[in-house]
Amino acid sequence: MNKKQAEAVAEALLSPAREAQEAAQRSKQERRLKLATQRRAASFGLAGAIVGGAIGYWLDGKIFPACLVGMAIGFVLGYFIARRAS
Repeated sequence: MNKKQAEAVAEALLSPAREAQEAAQRSKQERRLKLATQRRAASFGLAGAIVGGAIGYWLDGKIFPACLVGMAIGFVLGYFIARRAS
């Protein structure tokens, strides 16, 4: 068996394992990207809740509804910013 044939046999034997490893790496990278997007949206949601609560307190003293609205706006804004950045 010459070198060329040996390389062909080795490639044939190792190809499925290599493809499975690459698929696992792609899946892991997709999960990291999704988690980063969720974390960014959560941080914007928290900031939105704080800002919304402060605005609600200064406007009419009702903090909770303003926090929910601010949080929702923050989540949406953070999601779109994170998706655009990636």
